[in-house]
Amino acid sequence: MLLTYDECVDLAKKIDKKSGKVCAATESQIIEPPPLAFNLSALQIESSKQFGLSAKEVQDISWQLYEKYHLITYPRTDNRYLPETEFDNSGSVLDAVILTLESESELIEKIRKSDCWIKKSVWDNKKITLHHGIIPSTKHVNPELLTEQERQVYKLIASYYVAQFYPDYEAIHRRVNFVINAEMWSTSGQKIVQTGWHDVLDVELQEDDMNMDIFADWHEDETIYCEDLAIRERQTRPPARFTDATLMEAMANISAHTEHAETKTLLKNGDGLGTETTRAFIIESLFNRGFLMKGNKTIFSTAIARDLVHALPSQYDLIDIAALWERNITSIADQNLAYKKFMLDFEKQLQDLIAFVREKKNMTVRSADEVLGISAPEKYHCLKCQSMLVLRSGKRGDFWGCSRYPECKFTFAIKH
Repeated sequence: MLLTYDECVDLAKKIDKKSGKVCAATESQIIEPPPLAFNLSALQIESSKQFGLSAKEVQDISWQLYEKYHLITYPRTDNRYLPETEFDNSGSVLDAVILTLESESELIEKIRKSDCWIKKSVWDNKKITLHHGIIPSTKHVNPELLTEQERQVYKLIASYYVAQFYPDYEAIHRRVNFVINAEMWSTSGQKIVQTGWHDVLDVELQEDDMNMDIFADWHEDETIYCEDLAIRERQTRPPARFTDATLMEAMANISAHTEHAETKTLLKNGDGLGTETTRAFIIESLFNRGFLMKGNKTIFSTAIARDLVHALPSQYDLIDIAALWERNITSIADQNLAYKKFMLDFEKQLQDLIAFVREKKNMTVRSADEVLGISAPEKYHCLKCQSMLVLRSGKRGDFWGCSRYPECKFTFAIKH
């Protein structure tokens, strides 16, 4: 519940320098096994977060590591588990990583401290489909042959593999509920017992020793006293713009972006928007066709994309349509729907949609080439932020405007 500043002041007066009582104190053990091996989406997301690489760049780099250098297993996989037969090769795999990353002394030291007898849940034959998770192979190459980005992605894959041979992360979480002057309060803290695989992946630890020290010995019915307090003002913020990583996450977990139970179930059972091998191409296509532009780190829509969305019937800008197509594809696979009928219905919908858009009188959508200035003899860049200028129409005619609008409102008039 959000409180106004005045309500916070009134509440502070009510409990300041007052005594209270602990009404509940609970402890729970936290045990976290290492993350599973990468599939392509997970590798793209993590590489974007750590190195700023696009989904297409990671897909190309991983294919080079697989096809050219033979350093990793098949990368275009949607599976994150490993066959149990691969466990027997772990020593050879780790030796290959040491030889390929011989200058990475920190990772090599972690490999030497690993325990190859540890067998985690990632090794599971029952969960293997056509392909398994991405891990290093038993091959090695001269480190000097790899580009910086190839080395980064290979090291990331290797680090997740090494983490499988470390103990679980363990911590104790304690929560205390207490009452002061009829107002219920709660506080919690975490005490690390064993860092485990966090040491390999350099995960930021969440230990709050000071908080734990304050209430570690609090027990039910114990008397407490409010000695000091502070009021902090906060403001709600709009959702953050997508980055390469968060856009990939959203596409892979599209079911999280709907509240409709049936739609959520259908999308959970599918692959999300696109597949492991097509998401990078979908995103790249949207950039190339002028629907998306990239700022410093974030992704934003262009005027042509917003115009198109506004021109479409409302049902086509909801993810429910993806669930409907997912259901139809499943019906075809189960032989409950004929492929030809699905395609005929789809073609009819597409024709109706094109006709609907063309009838819109307020459309300002131009071709993507024209919007991006590809067909123009010269390309213009914003004088404020250096982003590309895009061609737009206004009451006074055509003009060039910054592709980062509304973040940047720079415009450039076209003189006739």
